[in-house]
Amino acid sequence: MIKTISALLVSAVAVFVVASDARDIVIGQSYEVHSDVLDEDRTVLVHLPESYQASSNKYPVLYLLDGDVHFQHTIGTLQFLASQNQSLEVIVVAIANTDRTRDMTPTHSTIDFEGNDSDTMPTSGGADNFMKFMKQELVPHVEMTYRTQPFRILAGHSFGGLLALYAMFTTPDMFNAYIAVSPSVWWDGDLMVRKAEAYLRKPSANRLLYMTLANEGQAMRVNFDRIVELINKADPKDFVFGSKIMEEENHGSVVLRSHYQALRLFFDGLELTPEVANAGLEAVSAHYAKFSGRLGFSIPVPEGTVNQLGYNLLFRQEYEKAVAAFEHNIKHYPESANVYDSLGEAYERQQMMEKAAQYYEKAFVQAQKINDANEQLFKMNMERAKASLHSESSESSPK
Repeated sequence: MIKTISALLVSAVAVFVVASDARDIVIGQSYEVHSDVLDEDRTVLVHLPESYQASSNKYPVLYLLDGDVHFQHTIGTLQFLASQNQSLEVIVVAIANTDRTRDMTPTHSTIDFEGNDSDTMPTSGGADNFMKFMKQELVPHVEMTYRTQPFRILAGHSFGGLLALYAMFTTPDMFNAYIAVSPSVWWDGDLMVRKAEAYLRKPSANRLLYMTLANEGQAMRVNFDRIVELINKADPKDFVFGSKIMEEENHGSVVLRSHYQALRLFFDGLELTPEVANAGLEAVSAHYAKFSGRLGFSIPVPEGTVNQLGYNLLFRQEYEKAVAAFEHNIKHYPESANVYDSLGEAYERQQMMEKAAQYYEKAFVQAQKINDANEQLFKMNMERAKASLHSESSESSPK
């Protein structure tokens, strides 16, 4: 059973001069959950995509190990890639640590990284129990609380990368995609090599895995290379795999680039070609339908993609198609303020000022409701359109 205890907004505060209308930049929520499986409270950080509140869309979920360390930069990477149409928008669920060694090691071992007997890891070997917590408590809680797609990514670094590989090789149906960054595959001899061999005898279809390693020496490299070789040799059907040695990175710095490259691999083919982008809404929708088949769930065309398409059509003076694109966005993202503003501009370009003023006003009203950062811009557009209407009315009235 999982229970929410408290909630706390996480906001970025980096302000030199605070204006009277300053707004917090909120990237997510942090709250405590209680796990019966682990018999302890755990801190979970959750980031919802920018479009979450403006639509009824469902989203893939990235479960992030060492979550308190990697939450912010992973969100930044996701937001940037999504803005370039090179990643879907994704919910991030980051799990902060309590006993990291316990949760992320699959067996009990007292042999450390250098091969010495150590008394610093007495609790090691709890990975199966931690995975039980995720499967029976955390994942059901997330999928009951948020609008999620049936597509889960597990990302881990170091011991977390070890756990990501262990999860894939032993319970591959828990997640659809796995990111293993500098995984500690030195753990317990060739344990992970044997797990990989067993998995590859009957691999799961439609799984994605990306592995990286920094400039870290032979202890990390030997089993990493063996696992990569095994996967490449087996070449499983419907299995997307990538790996990279990042010699210019160290064990800590390798994470950000690894997440970037993994997401590019997982969502390869999402980005629109110029031919499709210029062909219109029907072609763009067909592109997303085809990509949906690859990932196994229906992917709606993002608001920003349709908005850009609409403006491309507007600049080419294909007004009817532009209006259709902006109306599509209003239908699918009714809580967004910008969708109304864009349609208002389409009508203004056609000198249809009454309709322009109508949609600019809708944009301004909605912006006030959702505290949109562009509220004042929408207000200026509305006032300009209304002033134009007033001027037209004055000029046409009898003298």
